[in-house]
Amino acid sequence: MTRRNIALALIGLLLGAGGMLLWLSPRPQTDGLPDSLLSATRPLFIPFSSPLAHIDPSPWVTISPPVEGSWHIIRSGLQFSPASPLIYEQIYTITLRAGLPGQSGLPLLHTFTWQFTIPPPPLLFLQADEQGRVNVWQTGLAEDAVPLRLTDEVIGVRDYDAAAAAPYLLVVAEAKDGSLDLVGYDWESGERQLLLDCAGLCENARWQPWGPWVAYEQRSRLGAAAELWLLNSETGQTWLAHPTAFFSQIGLDSPSGQFPRWSADGRYLAYFASEAQLIVILDLAPGSSGEPLFIPATLAAMGHWSPVAPLLAYTEYARSQSQPHIHTLSNGVIIEHTGAELYHHTIVANLVRAETIDLVAGTEYNDGVAAWHPGGSLLAVPRSLFGEGEQIWLMDSDGANGRAVTMAPEMVHSSLIWCPCGRELAYQRSPITYNTPPALWLYDSQSQTHRLLQENAFLPRWRP
Repeated sequence: MTRRNIALALIGLLLGAGGMLLWLSPRPQTDGLPDSLLSATRPLFIPFSSPLAHIDPSPWVTISPPVEGSWHIIRSGLQFSPASPLIYEQIYTITLRAGLPGQSGLPLLHTFTWQFTIPPPPLLFLQADEQGRVNVWQTGLAEDAVPLRLTDEVIGVRDYDAAAAAPYLLVVAEAKDGSLDLVGYDWESGERQLLLDCAGLCENARWQPWGPWVAYEQRSRLGAAAELWLLNSETGQTWLAHPTAFFSQIGLDSPSGQFPRWSADGRYLAYFASEAQLIVILDLAPGSSGEPLFIPATLAAMGHWSPVAPLLAYTEYARSQSQPHIHTLSNGVIIEHTGAELYHHTIVANLVRAETIDLVAGTEYNDGVAAWHPGGSLLAVPRSLFGEGEQIWLMDSDGANGRAVTMAPEMVHSSLIWCPCGRELAYQRSPITYNTPPALWLYDSQSQTHRLLQENAFLPRWRP
């Protein structure tokens, strides 16, 4: 063999070894993070061509701006689990440095960088098919978005919930025997799992944000009193949430409890004890005294917690002036009152100050359930005068600077819910006569415009 042939053979061997090294060493299998995999609360996942060594990867990977959370080696890839929601429209940069070991013993050969932003989340809603079976659907916000059915309940879905870091879409499913069971649909695989086979009716189920618990009402039969229970979704254990021993000390023996609502951090659980006419707030933080807080309330509808502070908004019955008086509606119709009427007013309870504030005290407005803006300083409230459909009002959290953003008194606007990104407000819209199915609409707070999103749909919620 000539020197030239020997040299060519050596070069071939070196190139082959280099190719083998490239083939055996781990490398990311993505040029970027697709929007469909990005979420403000769910883990970020970067797939790799070959398994990584099961070590702490944090010395080799950073995210900027810094985000509290943890990196893990999982399956054939790298996963980041945020400790709190990522910020929508914020530009994030992930840097993965060379040297991260693979199971083969070879390291990552190059440094990789990705940039991404968190897009607005999809919107969830309920919709009935031609046979009247109700299921949960999902749609994006683009005008050409194609809705996707997420559940496949044969009888139908009565209610549902989704929460930050929860592994399942939580569904109150109708069973063939007439009971209402708690069912979970895995966010990733879509696999259905029975979480709780209820002997009676389990309703108003709500995930604990950032935790494993589900709060729900349980009745033995239709018309029976509701009791408030907790379910550990990881172990299947259930227990009565209502502090019966403490209630017995003050002469209230009934364990009734309805309309559970978790605070945004999962610490507080509020619910309504109807027989006692009290909103009960449980502090479930480790080390808390366990003594409940009581708020006397003639409750019309349970509302929601502020996303940033221990403030709870709900609607309460209030009486108008007792003297005869009239209202002239926007369409010219005159409504005459001969005495006091009952109205629904928005109340905000402040746990720190131990006070409640009626945001429309002294008025004759009827309010629906208020929706908190994710920034916490703004409320969206369905509001009407007697005889008109509820319109959408925006106001400060103390009720100041109220202004209507819809003016269609022949329509009812309800089920308001702000996008976690803070820009869009989703809502349900129906004629005041309720002679046609409701539809979902979006209000864009930047352009101050409204648009139809989905016909024949109701009960919107944002996917976490």
